[in-house]
Amino acid sequence: PGLGLVLDEVHFDRYNKRYGSDGIHEPLSWAKVEDQVTDFRDNVVFADIMSTEKASHSMLDWMIHLGMHRFVPRHFEEDGETSPLIQAALHVARDTKLKDSLEDTDANTATENVDKDSEEAPSDTSKNS
Repeated sequence: PGLGLVLDEVHFDRYNKRYGSDGIHEPLSWAKVEDQVTDFRDNVVFADIMSTEKASHSMLDWMIHLGMHRFVPRHFEEDGETSPLIQAALHVARDTKLKDSLEDTDANTATENVDKDSEEAPSDTSKNS
């Protein structure tokens, strides 16, 4: 979600390297206004993000639907390594498959035991009159 995407700091490194020492331009820096920038970020930007999230739940909605997406490398990103998120998803899938397999085995065993017990139990179809 776009809410919360914030450019925390603008860097002028390239500008300063190219123009900052040419004698015409002055280097750009946030040092003189750093306290004001921090106050604005904390009291205006972050406050707005929090109040908007509280009202709209956009991040929560995004997180709820996150599991519906597949996170696989694109054809040009394959580097042979599996991301930690995919590793976790595979681990959960294996655990779920194992759990389902064990539950199926337990259910089959229980059914077999019931069938076996009913075969071994003497059937008393005659009634005492």
